[in-house]
Amino acid sequence: MKKMFLKLVLFCLCLWGLKAEAQGPTIMDLANGVLQNAGIMLQSVTEGESFTLGSRLPKMKNNDVIQWRFHNTLLAKINKQTNRITVFDGPDGRFRDRLKLDNQTGSLTITDIRAEHTGMYYLHINGPVKKTFYLNVNSKPLSVMEGDSVTLNSGLTKITDDDLIEWSFLLINLVEFNKRDDRITVYEDVHDGIFRDRLKLDKQTGSLTITNITTQHDGIYRLRRTGGLYSSKIISVSVYTRLPVPVISRDSSQCSSSSPSSSSSCSLVCSVVNVSHVTLSWYKGNSLLSSISVSDLSISLSLPLEVEYQDKNSYSCVLNNPISNQTQHLDITQLCHTCSESESAGGTVVVKVGDSVTLKSGLTEIKNDDLIQWWFGMKDALIAEINILAGKVTVYNGPDGRFRGRLNVDHQTGSLTITNTTNKHSGYYTIQINSVSKNMRLATQNEISAKEGDSVTLNSGFTQLDEWDFIQWYYKLKDYEVLIDSVTQYQNTANGRFRNRLKLDKKTGTLTIRNIRTEDAGLYLLETGDVFSLFNVTVYDSVKL
Repeated sequence: MKKMFLKLVLFCLCLWGLKAEAQGPTIMDLANGVLQNAGIMLQSVTEGESFTLGSRLPKMKNNDVIQWRFHNTLLAKINKQTNRITVFDGPDGRFRDRLKLDNQTGSLTITDIRAEHTGMYYLHINGPVKKTFYLNVNSKPLSVMEGDSVTLNSGLTKITDDDLIEWSFLLINLVEFNKRDDRITVYEDVHDGIFRDRLKLDKQTGSLTITNITTQHDGIYRLRRTGGLYSSKIISVSVYTRLPVPVISRDSSQCSSSSPSSSSSCSLVCSVVNVSHVTLSWYKGNSLLSSISVSDLSISLSLPLEVEYQDKNSYSCVLNNPISNQTQHLDITQLCHTCSESESAGGTVVVKVGDSVTLKSGLTEIKNDDLIQWWFGMKDALIAEINILAGKVTVYNGPDGRFRGRLNVDHQTGSLTITNTTNKHSGYYTIQINSVSKNMRLATQNEISAKEGDSVTLNSGFTQLDEWDFIQWYYKLKDYEVLIDSVTQYQNTANGRFRNRLKLDKKTGTLTIRNIRTEDAGLYLLETGDVFSLFNVTVYDSVKL
């Protein structure tokens, strides 16, 4: 009966050690309930600390004899009448140089506690047992990076011949070692085989190493030593994924008709994808400006920042978890520049159809380890790549082959030149230098001349638009105003001057203006999908001609 009761106590203690992974305080209540009913005091201490088992005596009497036992082994003895104090090394010497006995109260202090000190302690005063303690030694939680190897230290200095070592994960055995038979049994198929070919046991100490650890191995591990003297140990392991380098990019809509070139601030955003249990932060020097955290898996995490164009301060975006961090420093001169006068149509770089245009990388010289990529259409299509480490420069034809034979990359700066441009080359472009992205827009400009009273066709350059494209045509007086889109013709635009004179080909995006007038001259903008085409229309007075 005594053995069965002890097994029940030890089982409850195991559950108590796993309370964080199980059902919270109810498990601890169960363990405490069983121990209290048995008159056992539960004590918990972290490995490496010191702990005092108190006798609860204010002062020993002159004829008192106090003994402390660990299970059935005498640890310390004090005889007040002879004024003699004796401490012992304990089984297999595990308490050597760790015991201190208070000659006034009889309390026992254990220093530099290890897992092998877990177990039952008995206080005998003048013979009978007066107090029983169960001391549970908790290991310090381990935090490791995915892909690393981690060793779960047993805390044992030596395994005896009678020992049976058991390591379990979430109460299911992983490894057993029978010292007497020198036999190691590894249960590779448990937990859907996630530990297969990853476990290695040290036969001298019983420590367990897990190689190439993953987030599936995050959780509670338990060591049990049975056969000879009993001891146990609980280790909590947290596994973190490797962090990506955050990406800093400029708000692509900043240079728009609603954001004039006179704006004094630059809108930036720092972002990461597929992260969990992390914090993303902006720093100005060493001072924290803002941060955002996520606990569960997040598809994306982003944090905005506004800076002045001429700001000389040092800014950085930092992604961190409890054990690692990744930092991206902000280069204001690369990402923040005012909208120049040549960037008409709301900050979009303009090139005349048929001309060449160079999209600047912002670099004066490429570094030896740089990876530079140019994307078209909000990173829909990779059109050029420079991989310095691989010694390769590659250009691609782009969607429907529209860039075939038209792209040149500067090997020194990474800038991209597009030759013999057409309307199909207008749109969003992104340059990504390693992990830093910068967005820009390119609009092609068509020069159209017409005689008053003629019909003028503004050709989009497309033979067939995608069925989901939304077509919009704008006309600019002071600001851009919508003339017509895929659904509506706006009769009151420009004081209603275009009423009943516009016709849109929804298949191609081409716009026809009937009976054009001299006051209709100006700048027209086609926007559909990622395309931005400008048409500078000049109308001549037929009388003067």
